[in-house]
Amino acid sequence: MAIDVRALQRMHPTWNIIRAIPAPNGGIWALGADGGVFALNAQGGTDGQTAPYFGSYAALHPDDRRGNRQIIDIQADPNTGGYTLVSNIPGQNYTFIGDRRIEEQQAQPTPATAPQITFTDADLNTLTALLNQHGLGDLVDSAWNYYKDPQGAAGDANAVLSWLPTTQQYKDQFPGLVELQQQGRAWTPAQWNTYYNQMQEAAVTYGLPPGMISREDIGKMVVGRVSPQEAIGRIQAAGQSVFNADPTVVGQMRRLGFTDGDLTAFYLDPDKAAPLLELKAQEGQARIAAAAQRTGYDPALGLGSAQRLQQWGVDEAEAEQGFATLSDLHPLFANTAGETMIGEEITSEEQLGAQFGQNTAAQREITQRRQSRAAQFQGGGGAASGGGGRTGLG
Repeated sequence: MAIDVRALQRMHPTWNIIRAIPAPNGGIWALGADGGVFALNAQGGTDGQTAPYFGSYAALHPDDRRGNRQIIDIQADPNTGGYTLVSNIPGQNYTFIGDRRIEEQQAQPTPATAPQITFTDADLNTLTALLNQHGLGDLVDSAWNYYKDPQGAAGDANAVLSWLPTTQQYKDQFPGLVELQQQGRAWTPAQWNTYYNQMQEAAVTYGLPPGMISREDIGKMVVGRVSPQEAIGRIQAAGQSVFNADPTVVGQMRRLGFTDGDLTAFYLDPDKAAPLLELKAQEGQARIAAAAQRTGYDPALGLGSAQRLQQWGVDEAEAEQGFATLSDLHPLFANTAGETMIGEEITSEEQLGAQFGQNTAAQREITQRRQSRAAQFQGGGGAASGGGGRTGLG
Protein backbone atom coordinates (compact mmCIF):
# COMPACT_ATOMS: atom_id res chain seq x y z
CA MET A 1 0.00 0.00 0.00
CA ALA A 2 1.37 3.39 -1.00
CA ILE A 3 2.21 5.80 1.80
CA ASP A 4 1.49 9.52 1.41
CA VAL A 5 4.99 11.02 1.62
CA ARG A 6 3.66 14.58 1.48
CA ALA A 7 1.47 13.95 4.50
CA LEU A 8 4.45 12.56 6.42
CA GLN A 9 6.53 15.59 5.49
CA ARG A 10 3.86 17.93 6.81
CA MET A 11 3.93 16.03 10.09
CA HIS A 12 7.74 16.24 10.24
CA PRO A 13 8.63 19.38 8.27
CA THR A 14 12.39 19.33 9.06
CA TRP A 15 13.10 15.77 7.87
CA ASN A 16 13.00 16.28 4.07
CA ILE A 17 11.36 12.89 3.55
CA ILE A 18 11.67 11.57 -0.03
CA ARG A 19 10.42 7.96 0.31
CA ALA A 20 8.52 5.79 2.79
CA ILE A 21 7.71 2.08 2.84
CA PRO A 22 5.79 -0.26 5.16
CA ALA A 23 7.87 -2.06 7.77
CA PRO A 24 7.15 -5.76 8.48
CA ASN A 25 5.63 -5.05 11.89
CA GLY A 26 3.08 -2.57 10.50
CA GLY A 27 5.17 0.55 11.12
CA ILE A 28 6.82 2.85 8.56
CA TRP A 29 10.40 3.35 7.42
CA ALA A 30 10.87 6.87 6.06
CA LEU A 31 13.95 7.97 4.11
CA GLY A 32 15.29 11.52 4.34
CA ALA A 33 17.09 13.33 1.52
CA ASP A 34 20.39 13.05 3.43
CA GLY A 35 20.04 9.25 3.74
CA GLY A 36 18.62 9.35 7.24
CA VAL A 37 16.11 6.66 8.21
CA PHE A 38 13.17 7.37 10.50
CA ALA A 39 11.31 4.59 12.31
CA LEU A 40 7.61 5.53 12.65
CA ASN A 41 4.38 3.95 13.75
CA ALA A 42 1.58 3.10 11.29
CA GLN A 43 0.13 6.61 11.59
CA GLY A 44 3.44 8.31 10.89
CA GLY A 45 4.19 9.22 14.50
CA THR A 46 7.19 8.44 16.65
CA ASP A 47 5.42 7.12 19.73
CA GLY A 48 4.13 3.66 20.65
CA GLN A 49 4.82 0.68 18.37
CA THR A 50 7.23 1.97 15.71
CA ALA A 51 9.17 0.21 13.00
CA PRO A 52 12.57 -1.19 14.14
CA TYR A 53 15.58 1.01 13.49
CA PHE A 54 18.83 -0.56 12.24
CA GLY A 55 20.84 2.45 11.12
CA SER A 56 21.08 5.01 8.32
CA TYR A 57 23.47 6.35 5.73
CA ALA A 58 23.60 9.72 7.51
CA ALA A 59 24.81 7.98 10.68
CA LEU A 60 27.69 6.13 8.97
CA HIS A 61 31.33 7.07 9.58
CA PRO A 62 32.42 9.87 7.20
CA ASP A 63 34.90 7.48 5.55
CA ASP A 64 31.94 5.31 4.52
CA ARG A 65 30.14 8.26 3.00
CA ARG A 66 32.90 9.52 0.72
CA GLY A 67 32.07 10.39 -2.88
CA ASN A 68 29.12 12.10 -4.56
CA ARG A 69 26.61 9.34 -4.16
CA GLN A 70 23.05 10.14 -3.07
CA ILE A 71 20.57 7.84 -1.39
CA ILE A 72 17.43 7.78 -3.53
CA ASP A 73 15.37 4.85 -2.25
CA ILE A 74 14.76 2.46 0.65
CA GLN A 75 13.76 -1.16 0.15
CA ALA A 76 12.86 -3.83 2.69
CA ASP A 77 15.38 -6.68 2.91
CA PRO A 78 13.43 -9.93 3.27
CA ASN A 79 16.53 -11.94 4.03
CA THR A 80 17.42 -10.13 7.26
CA GLY A 81 14.26 -8.23 8.07
CA GLY A 82 16.19 -4.98 7.66
CA TYR A 83 16.35 -2.56 4.77
CA THR A 84 18.59 -1.55 1.89
CA LEU A 85 19.37 2.04 1.01
CA VAL A 86 19.72 2.41 -2.77
CA SER A 87 22.16 5.01 -4.07
CA ASN A 88 22.27 6.78 -7.41
CA ILE A 89 25.42 4.83 -8.30
CA PRO A 90 24.65 1.24 -9.40
CA GLY A 91 26.02 -1.36 -7.04
CA GLN A 92 26.81 1.09 -4.25
CA ASN A 93 23.91 0.30 -1.93
CA TYR A 94 23.89 -0.06 1.84
CA THR A 95 22.08 -2.91 3.58
CA PHE A 96 21.27 -2.59 7.29
CA ILE A 97 20.78 -6.09 8.66
CA GLY A 98 17.70 -6.78 10.73
CA ASP A 99 17.31 -9.18 13.62
CA ARG A 100 15.02 -11.70 11.87
CA ARG A 101 13.88 -12.58 8.39
CA ILE A 102 10.76 -10.70 7.40
CA GLU A 103 8.60 -13.81 7.13
CA GLU A 104 9.66 -14.73 10.67
CA GLN A 105 8.75 -11.34 12.01
CA GLN A 106 5.24 -11.43 10.63
CA ALA A 107 3.83 -14.07 8.34
CA GLN A 108 1.17 -11.68 7.03
CA PRO A 109 2.44 -8.16 7.59
CA THR A 110 -0.15 -5.47 8.14
CA PRO A 111 0.28 -2.73 5.54
CA ALA A 112 1.11 0.66 6.92
CA THR A 113 -1.67 3.17 6.55
CA ALA A 114 -1.23 6.74 5.51
CA PRO A 115 -1.04 9.11 8.45
CA GLN A 116 -4.32 10.77 9.28
CA ILE A 117 -4.38 14.54 9.16
CA THR A 118 -7.09 16.62 10.78
CA PHE A 119 -8.25 19.66 8.84
CA THR A 120 -9.78 22.61 10.66
CA ASP A 121 -11.84 25.69 9.84
CA ALA A 122 -8.59 27.60 9.72
CA ASP A 123 -7.45 25.37 6.83
CA LEU A 124 -10.75 26.01 5.04
CA ASN A 125 -10.44 29.75 5.56
CA THR A 126 -6.89 29.75 4.21
CA LEU A 127 -7.90 27.73 1.16
CA THR A 128 -10.93 29.97 0.55
CA ALA A 129 -8.77 33.09 0.70
CA LEU A 130 -6.36 31.56 -1.82
CA LEU A 131 -9.20 30.61 -4.17
CA ASN A 132 -10.70 34.09 -3.92
CA GLN A 133 -7.32 35.56 -4.74
CA HIS A 134 -7.31 33.53 -7.97
CA GLY A 135 -10.97 34.19 -8.82
CA LEU A 136 -11.98 30.64 -7.90
CA GLY A 137 -14.14 31.33 -4.85
CA ASP A 138 -17.24 29.72 -6.40
CA LEU A 139 -15.42 26.36 -6.55
CA VAL A 140 -14.55 26.19 -2.86
CA ASP A 141 -16.77 23.16 -2.09
CA SER A 142 -15.17 20.80 -4.59
CA ALA A 143 -11.73 22.29 -3.91
CA TRP A 144 -12.10 21.67 -0.18
CA ASN A 145 -13.06 18.03 -0.75
CA TYR A 146 -10.03 17.48 -2.97
CA TYR A 147 -7.80 19.33 -0.52
CA LYS A 148 -8.75 16.89 2.28
CA ASP A 149 -8.54 13.76 0.12
CA PRO A 150 -5.42 11.68 0.98
CA GLN A 151 -5.42 10.45 -2.61
CA GLY A 152 -5.92 14.00 -3.89
CA ALA A 153 -4.18 17.14 -2.70
CA ALA A 154 -3.74 15.82 0.86
CA GLY A 155 -3.49 19.35 2.20
CA ASP A 156 -1.43 20.80 -0.65
CA ALA A 157 -3.15 24.01 -1.81
CA ASN A 158 -0.96 24.28 -4.92
CA ALA A 159 -2.10 20.80 -5.95
CA VAL A 160 -5.68 22.05 -5.70
CA LEU A 161 -4.92 24.96 -8.04
CA SER A 162 -3.39 22.54 -10.55
CA TRP A 163 -6.31 20.12 -10.31
CA LEU A 164 -9.25 22.51 -10.65
CA PRO A 165 -8.78 23.29 -14.38
CA THR A 166 -9.20 19.56 -15.12
CA THR A 167 -12.72 19.47 -13.63
CA GLN A 168 -15.97 19.93 -15.53
CA GLN A 169 -17.15 22.38 -12.90
CA TYR A 170 -14.22 24.67 -13.72
CA LYS A 171 -14.96 24.41 -17.44
CA ASP A 172 -18.64 25.22 -16.84
CA GLN A 173 -17.76 28.12 -14.55
CA PHE A 174 -15.23 29.62 -16.96
CA PRO A 175 -16.21 28.64 -20.52
CA GLY A 176 -13.43 29.25 -23.02
CA LEU A 177 -10.71 29.61 -20.40
CA VAL A 178 -9.17 26.17 -20.96
CA GLU A 179 -9.24 26.74 -24.72
CA LEU A 180 -7.47 30.08 -24.25
CA GLN A 181 -4.76 28.41 -22.18
CA GLN A 182 -4.32 25.74 -24.86
CA GLN A 183 -3.82 28.52 -27.40
CA GLY A 184 -1.17 30.09 -25.23
CA ARG A 185 -3.35 33.08 -24.36
CA ALA A 186 -2.99 33.03 -20.60
CA TRP A 187 -6.15 34.28 -18.93
CA THR A 188 -6.74 33.87 -15.22
CA PRO A 189 -10.17 33.11 -13.71
CA ALA A 190 -10.03 36.57 -12.13
CA GLN A 191 -9.68 38.17 -15.58
CA TRP A 192 -12.56 36.05 -16.87
CA ASN A 193 -14.72 37.19 -13.95
CA THR A 194 -13.88 40.83 -14.66
CA TYR A 195 -15.00 40.44 -18.28
CA TYR A 196 -18.18 38.65 -17.19
CA ASN A 197 -19.05 41.33 -14.63
CA GLN A 198 -18.52 44.11 -17.17
CA MET A 199 -20.94 42.47 -19.57
CA GLN A 200 -23.55 41.81 -16.90
CA GLU A 201 -23.38 45.44 -15.81
CA ALA A 202 -23.89 46.48 -19.44
CA ALA A 203 -26.86 44.11 -19.73
CA VAL A 204 -28.48 45.75 -16.70
CA THR A 205 -27.68 49.25 -17.95
CA TYR A 206 -29.36 48.62 -21.29
CA GLY A 207 -32.26 46.66 -19.79
CA LEU A 208 -31.56 43.35 -21.50
CA PRO A 209 -33.68 40.44 -20.21
CA PRO A 210 -32.06 38.04 -17.70
CA GLY A 211 -30.14 35.29 -19.45
CA MET A 212 -29.49 37.31 -22.59
CA ILE A 213 -25.73 37.24 -21.95
CA SER A 214 -24.85 33.85 -20.47
CA ARG A 215 -21.56 32.40 -19.28
CA GLU A 216 -21.39 30.42 -22.53
CA ASP A 217 -21.73 33.67 -24.48
CA ILE A 218 -18.85 35.16 -22.50
CA GLY A 219 -16.74 32.09 -23.33
CA LYS A 220 -17.38 32.57 -27.04
CA MET A 221 -16.55 36.28 -26.78
CA VAL A 222 -13.20 35.79 -25.06
CA VAL A 223 -12.15 33.01 -27.45
CA GLY A 224 -13.27 35.20 -30.38
CA ARG A 225 -11.20 38.13 -29.06
CA VAL A 226 -14.27 40.36 -28.62
CA SER A 227 -13.41 43.07 -26.11
CA PRO A 228 -16.00 44.35 -23.61
CA GLN A 229 -15.93 47.71 -25.40
CA GLU A 230 -16.74 46.07 -28.72
CA ALA A 231 -19.53 43.98 -27.20
CA ILE A 232 -21.07 47.04 -25.51
CA GLY A 233 -20.89 48.87 -28.82
CA ARG A 234 -22.97 46.12 -30.41
CA ILE A 235 -25.59 46.50 -27.67
CA GLN A 236 -25.72 50.24 -28.27
CA ALA A 237 -26.14 49.70 -32.01
CA ALA A 238 -29.02 47.28 -31.36
CA GLY A 239 -30.65 49.86 -29.10
CA GLN A 240 -30.42 52.45 -31.86
CA SER A 241 -32.14 50.02 -34.21
CA VAL A 242 -35.20 50.12 -31.95
CA PHE A 243 -35.62 53.84 -32.57
CA ASN A 244 -35.17 53.35 -36.33
CA ALA A 245 -37.65 50.47 -36.56
CA ASP A 246 -41.25 50.56 -37.79
CA PRO A 247 -43.11 52.46 -35.05
CA THR A 248 -46.20 50.29 -35.57
CA VAL A 249 -44.23 47.15 -34.77
CA VAL A 250 -42.47 48.77 -31.83
CA GLY A 251 -45.76 50.08 -30.48
CA GLN A 252 -47.36 46.64 -30.65
CA MET A 253 -44.39 45.12 -28.84
CA ARG A 254 -44.65 47.72 -26.10
CA ARG A 255 -48.38 47.06 -25.72
CA LEU A 256 -47.47 43.43 -25.06
CA GLY A 257 -45.41 44.60 -22.10
CA PHE A 258 -41.97 44.48 -23.66
CA THR A 259 -39.49 47.16 -22.66
CA ASP A 260 -36.93 49.00 -24.78
CA GLY A 261 -34.33 46.65 -23.29
CA ASP A 262 -36.34 43.64 -24.51
CA LEU A 263 -36.52 45.16 -27.99
CA THR A 264 -32.78 45.90 -27.91
CA ALA A 265 -32.14 42.23 -27.11
CA PHE A 266 -34.32 41.21 -30.04
CA TYR A 267 -32.36 43.39 -32.47
CA LEU A 268 -29.06 42.26 -30.92
CA ASP A 269 -29.74 38.54 -31.37
CA PRO A 270 -33.27 37.49 -32.42
CA ASP A 271 -32.59 33.76 -32.02
CA LYS A 272 -31.31 34.22 -28.46
CA ALA A 273 -33.91 36.80 -27.45
CA ALA A 274 -37.04 35.16 -28.88
CA PRO A 275 -37.39 32.36 -26.30
CA LEU A 276 -36.60 34.78 -23.46
CA LEU A 277 -39.27 37.21 -24.63
CA GLU A 278 -41.74 34.37 -25.13
CA LEU A 279 -41.09 33.26 -21.57
CA LYS A 280 -41.66 36.81 -20.36
CA ALA A 281 -44.94 36.99 -22.29
CA GLN A 282 -46.12 33.69 -20.81
CA GLU A 283 -45.24 34.90 -17.33
CA GLY A 284 -47.30 38.05 -17.94
CA GLN A 285 -50.27 35.95 -19.08
CA ALA A 286 -49.97 33.79 -15.99
CA ARG A 287 -50.00 36.88 -13.77
CA ILE A 288 -53.18 38.12 -15.48
CA ALA A 289 -54.85 34.73 -14.95
CA ALA A 290 -53.75 34.79 -11.30
CA ALA A 291 -55.36 38.24 -10.88
CA ALA A 292 -58.66 36.82 -12.14
CA GLN A 293 -58.39 34.08 -9.53
CA ARG A 294 -57.48 36.41 -6.66
CA THR A 295 -60.44 38.72 -7.29
CA GLY A 296 -62.90 35.85 -7.57
CA TYR A 297 -63.93 36.85 -11.08
CA ASP A 298 -62.80 33.65 -12.79
CA PRO A 299 -60.77 31.05 -10.88
CA ALA A 300 -59.98 29.30 -14.17
CA LEU A 301 -59.41 32.10 -16.65
CA GLY A 302 -57.97 30.51 -19.77
CA LEU A 303 -54.56 31.46 -21.10
CA GLY A 304 -56.29 32.42 -24.35
CA SER A 305 -58.24 35.14 -22.55
CA ALA A 306 -55.13 36.20 -20.64
CA GLN A 307 -53.19 36.40 -23.89
CA ARG A 308 -55.94 38.55 -25.44
CA LEU A 309 -55.81 40.98 -22.50
CA GLN A 310 -52.04 41.12 -22.80
CA GLN A 311 -52.37 41.98 -26.49
CA TRP A 312 -54.70 44.82 -25.49
CA GLY A 313 -51.88 46.21 -23.35
CA VAL A 314 -53.39 45.21 -19.98
CA ASP A 315 -50.81 44.52 -17.26
CA GLU A 316 -51.28 42.64 -14.00
CA ALA A 317 -52.31 45.69 -11.94
CA GLU A 318 -54.86 46.87 -14.52
CA ALA A 319 -56.18 43.34 -14.85
CA GLU A 320 -56.69 42.99 -11.10
CA GLN A 321 -58.59 46.29 -10.89
CA GLY A 322 -60.79 45.37 -13.86
CA PHE A 323 -61.48 41.85 -12.61
CA ALA A 324 -62.51 43.26 -9.23
CA THR A 325 -65.12 45.42 -10.97
CA LEU A 326 -66.38 42.47 -13.02
CA SER A 327 -66.52 40.30 -9.91
CA ASP A 328 -68.83 42.81 -8.22
CA LEU A 329 -71.09 42.66 -11.28
CA HIS A 330 -71.56 38.90 -11.28
CA PRO A 331 -75.28 39.23 -10.36
CA LEU A 332 -75.79 41.56 -13.32
CA PHE A 333 -74.33 38.99 -15.69
CA ALA A 334 -76.58 36.18 -14.33
CA ASN A 335 -79.59 36.05 -16.70
CA THR A 336 -83.12 36.32 -15.46
CA ALA A 337 -85.65 33.94 -16.96
CA GLY A 338 -86.88 36.65 -19.31
CA GLU A 339 -83.40 37.55 -20.45
CA THR A 340 -82.67 33.92 -21.15
CA MET A 341 -85.82 33.58 -23.22
CA ILE A 342 -84.86 36.44 -25.53
CA GLY A 343 -81.20 35.41 -25.72
CA GLU A 344 -79.70 38.40 -23.95
CA GLU A 345 -76.68 36.57 -22.54
CA ILE A 346 -73.59 38.65 -21.80
CA THR A 347 -70.68 36.31 -22.48
CA SER A 348 -67.37 36.38 -20.63
CA GLU A 349 -65.70 37.58 -23.80
CA GLU A 350 -68.13 40.52 -23.94
CA GLN A 351 -67.53 41.23 -20.27
CA LEU A 352 -63.75 41.43 -20.79
CA GLY A 353 -64.13 43.51 -23.93
CA ALA A 354 -66.47 45.93 -22.18
CA GLN A 355 -64.34 46.30 -19.03
CA PHE A 356 -61.03 46.75 -20.82
CA GLY A 357 -62.33 49.08 -23.51
CA GLN A 358 -62.20 46.89 -26.58
CA ASN A 359 -65.94 46.33 -27.15
CA THR A 360 -68.16 49.42 -27.05
CA ALA A 361 -71.19 47.39 -28.12
CA ALA A 362 -70.82 45.19 -25.07
CA GLN A 363 -70.47 48.29 -22.90
CA ARG A 364 -73.83 49.57 -24.23
CA GLU A 365 -75.42 46.17 -23.67
CA ILE A 366 -74.30 46.08 -20.06
CA THR A 367 -75.48 49.66 -19.49
CA GLN A 368 -78.87 48.80 -20.95
CA ARG A 369 -79.17 45.73 -18.74
CA ARG A 370 -78.32 47.75 -15.66
CA GLN A 371 -80.96 50.33 -16.58
CA SER A 372 -83.52 47.65 -17.38
CA ARG A 373 -82.94 45.91 -14.05
CA ALA A 374 -83.26 49.24 -12.23
CA ALA A 375 -86.49 50.03 -14.01
CA GLN A 376 -87.94 46.63 -13.15
CA PHE A 377 -86.96 47.07 -9.52
CA GLN A 378 -88.44 50.53 -9.31
CA GLY A 379 -91.58 49.29 -11.00
CA GLY A 380 -91.86 46.41 -8.60
CA GLY A 381 -91.66 43.68 -11.19
CA GLY A 382 -89.04 41.32 -12.63
CA ALA A 383 -86.03 39.88 -10.99
CA ALA A 384 -83.91 42.13 -8.84
CA SER A 385 -80.15 42.13 -9.18
CA GLY A 386 -77.60 42.34 -6.46
CA GLY A 387 -74.44 44.32 -6.83
CA GLY A 388 -73.00 47.37 -5.29
CA GLY A 389 -69.59 48.63 -4.37
CA ARG A 390 -67.41 49.36 -7.43
CA THR A 391 -68.81 50.99 -10.51
CA GLY A 392 -67.61 50.72 -14.05
CA LEU A 393 -68.46 49.53 -17.56
CA GLY A 394 -69.99 52.76 -18.89
